[in-house]
Amino acid sequence: MNCSAKRIGVIVNGATGGVVNSKHLSHVLIPIIRERGIILSDGSRLVLDLLLVGRNENRLKEVADKYAIEKWTTNLSDTFSDPDFTVYFDGAQTGGRGDRLKAALTAGKHVYTEKPVARSIQEAAELISLAQQCRGACGAVVDKIYLPGLRKLKHVIDSGFLDRILSVKLDFGYWIFDGESQEGQRPSWNYKAEEGGGLVLDMFPHWSYILHHLFGRVTGIFCKAYTHIPKRWDETGTAYNVDVEDAVFALMTLEESISVQLSTSWATRVRRSDLLTIQVDGTGGSAVATLHDCFCQSLSDTPRPYFDPVNPQSMDFFRQWTMFEDDTPFKHSFRYGWENFLRHITTGEKLNFDLHTGLEALQLIDAAYKSSREGHWINIEPVTGF
Repeated sequence: MNCSAKRIGVIVNGATGGVVNSKHLSHVLIPIIRERGIILSDGSRLVLDLLLVGRNENRLKEVADKYAIEKWTTNLSDTFSDPDFTVYFDGAQTGGRGDRLKAALTAGKHVYTEKPVARSIQEAAELISLAQQCRGACGAVVDKIYLPGLRKLKHVIDSGFLDRILSVKLDFGYWIFDGESQEGQRPSWNYKAEEGGGLVLDMFPHWSYILHHLFGRVTGIFCKAYTHIPKRWDETGTAYNVDVEDAVFALMTLEESISVQLSTSWATRVRRSDLLTIQVDGTGGSAVATLHDCFCQSLSDTPRPYFDPVNPQSMDFFRQWTMFEDDTPFKHSFRYGWENFLRHITTGEKLNFDLHTGLEALQLIDAAYKSSREGHWINIEPVTGF
C-alpha cells in the first residue's frame, strides 16, 4: 500500500464564526488533521494545512491557539496570492460572499462555500461561468442530507416502502431570544438585511437541496414571510430594528406533483420530537424523519382514529410507529461534503454538489420573496444554459 502523503493548503475564511468554528473546524478539519489526513483510493494520505482568516485579530488568535494552527491572518486578499494554499473555503457572513468567491476563482483557487453561494441568481450564474473559465472546482456545502435521520429517510424512500409519494410536511424552528432578556443564540447580522440576514436566505438553501435530493426539484411556491420580533439587541447590548423575516410559511409543489407544507420559524417553541421533522405520506405508508431518527408506519399498520368530542383520545399515535433501524456508522454531517470535495480535486471523484445547487437554491429564494411580496403563486423553471 502507498503510504506517501499529499499536502493541500486550505484557506478557511470566517474562522471565528459560530458555524465554522463549531462545525467545520472542530468536527471536520481538525479531526482530519489529528487523524493524519484522509486515506485516498491509492493508499496515500491527503494531509491538510490550514490558514485561518477572520476580521477580529484577538478572536482569531484564540481560535488558532485552541486548535494549534500556526497560520492565520486578518488580511484575506493576501491569501489569494499564496501558492501554497490552493483551496479557498468561505464560511464568512453572507454579505460579500459572491465577490470573495470571484476573487478566489480569479486567483486560481478551488472554492468550497457555505450557503447561499451568492446574493442573486445573476451573481451565481457569473460565478459558474467564471469557474468554467478558470477551471477551478466549486463545491457547495449541503450538510443536512447527511444527517442520520435524513439518510434513514432516503433509505426508506428508495426501498419503495412508501409506494407513490403524495405529500411532504416539513416543520423546523425554535425560539431565538431577543438579546435583552436573554442572550440570543444567533448572531445579530442574521437579522440585518444589509449584512445578508433573513430566514429565507439562511434556511431556504437547505430546503432546496433537501427536497430535491429526497423527492425532486421544487416547481412552484406560495409563500408568506413575517417579522414577528421587530426589535432585538446585539452582542454589545445595543438595540436595533429587525428588517428581515424571522418566520416563513409556504406551500410548494415538486416534480411528480408532490405537495409540500413548510413551516420555518425563529419565533416558535418546540413541542415535537426534534427541531426538524419531515413527514412523508405515500399510498403504501408514511415516514417521519427527525435529525437523528426515522419512524415508519405501513398501510397495513395504519389505525382507524376517531373523533370524540366528549372523551379524550384513547390512541397513543406515537406508539403506532416503528423506528427504522440502521447500523451503518455515521460521520459528522459536514464531513461527507468536505471529503467528497477534497477527493474530487485530488483524485477526480465525482463532485456531488456544486454551484448549480446554489443557483437552484437562489431560484427558490427569489421565488419565495416574490411570492411573499406580491401575494401569489410563483412557478419555478429548471436551471438551463450551463
